[in-house]
Amino acid sequence: MKGLNMRGPLSGCLVGYLRAYLRAYVKASAGVLLVVLASAAQAQWANGEIRRIDAQNLRLTIKHGEIKALDMPPMTMVFYVKDPVLLQGLAVQDTIEFQASLEGTKYYLTEVKKLNP
Repeated sequence: MKGLNMRGPLSGCLVGYLRAYLRAYVKASAGVLLVVLASAAQAQWANGEIRRIDAQNLRLTIKHGEIKALDMPPMTMVFYVKDPVLLQGLAVQDTIEFQASLEGTKYYLTEVKKLNP
């Protein structure tokens, strides 16, 4: 067996199939890449200052700047926390950087970084 004979009526069909498959694969890959990039763009950090900590009810009141990912203007509001570990080391008047998400009608902190030492 010396190799495949790529001449003949079937070779054109195979090449056409491979081209169509590769085009579809590239389009699908580009779509996945766009979804990943859009998700990354939405995960933007916002700045704020902690005004109140309600550890018992897993809530933080934050005076924050604009949150572009949530299309939210600057204001002071309550954010819920699912993981109590996010509250550790935080105090009233701390300047923070955070990410938040909207789930139903509640806003949740998903990540928090303390900016002042």
